[in-house]
Amino acid sequence: MEPLSIERHAMHGDPMPEGLTQPEQLLFQSFRCLYIAYHAGKIDREQAQIEKKALIARFMDNQRWEQIYRNTCDIRVKLAGYSKEVEDGTCDRCKKLMRIFDGRQIDRSNPRTEVTITEVGNNA
Repeated sequence: MEPLSIERHAMHGDPMPEGLTQPEQLLFQSFRCLYIAYHAGKIDREQAQIEKKALIARFMDNQRWEQIYRNTCDIRVKLAGYSKEVEDGTCDRCKKLMRIFDGRQIDRSNPRTEVTITEVGNNA
């Protein structure tokens, strides 16, 4: 749903529409709070406009991150179909790549790499 449609629903006090993504839900709730604060006189029109622009900018960022997450999930599902075939194969490089992709192996020479839950559970 487009930000303008979400804003209109929130502005009119409508119930949150069904089927919104998490970023859309957050934007709806944020707009609702913004309009409540504006109508209660807690913020003036200028402040409301500033905050509205910031909300939309963060919404766009959140939508991009959500899409990246969904794409990553799709890739992992597709890779899972090859996991058994790769593990049974003879290509060590392929096996290493599969372990990296599925989170069983990380590059310990990179200090910015975080330890995964799987590794913690395996006392790695």
